[in-house]
Amino acid sequence: MAVPGLITPSIYGDAMLVDGGVVDNMIVRAAVERGYKKVIAVNLNKYEPITRKHLVNGVDVIYEAMFVNSRMIKRVGNDRPDLEIIASDGRSYEDFSEPEKLVELGYEKAKEVQRRIKRISGNSIFGLF
Repeated sequence: MAVPGLITPSIYGDAMLVDGGVVDNMIVRAAVERGYKKVIAVNLNKYEPITRKHLVNGVDVIYEAMFVNSRMIKRVGNDRPDLEIIASDGRSYEDFSEPEKLVELGYEKAKEVQRRIKRISGNSIFGLF
């Protein structure tokens, strides 16, 4: 993760790279622009009210301010998935430990809405569940 002003961006050739999640952490339009007709997105953001316990120092305030945008963004047009599955275990956005648990959580949440997924995708994902 590289956040301007907080974590040094990576330099790659002549480019300076920052975390794309700073602007938008679920860019559905990228899939649409590549020709995908139906997009089902799994959102791993935690959805809970921000309280003082989350804001220990100034860095926490800046992080939360940046990520409020990604939680509140109104998705329209090509940037709106046909289905958004919320799969969060409440972990912090900076916690990248145990990614296999997040994958399993996403799979379990997808199973909960499998009828909607099948309706959206037709038979193209037959056998996924």
